[in-house]
Amino acid sequence: MGFALAIIVMVVGLIGTVIPGIPGAPLILAAAVIHKIYFRDASASYFVLVALTLLTVLSLVLDLKITHKQHAIIRQTLLIPINTPT
Repeated sequence: MGFALAIIVMVVGLIGTVIPGIPGAPLILAAAVIHKIYFRDASASYFVLVALTLLTVLSLVLDLKITHKQHAIIRQTLLIPINTPT
């Protein structure tokens, strides 16, 4: 049961890396944690889980920065024509 759940979450996470709106990296991390809980010592090491956690945090931070820059560019693009004298 735990293995199947980990596989399902992993597949949804992989799909989420290409489809907007589905948090791919956090789901992949969740799948790794589920796998670790299910298989204990036969699973990935704690070092790997820490590395995945750091990569997930990095991914989320970069995603937020890029999204913030995109919104700033869109706001600037939309406001410039409105504020220019005619």
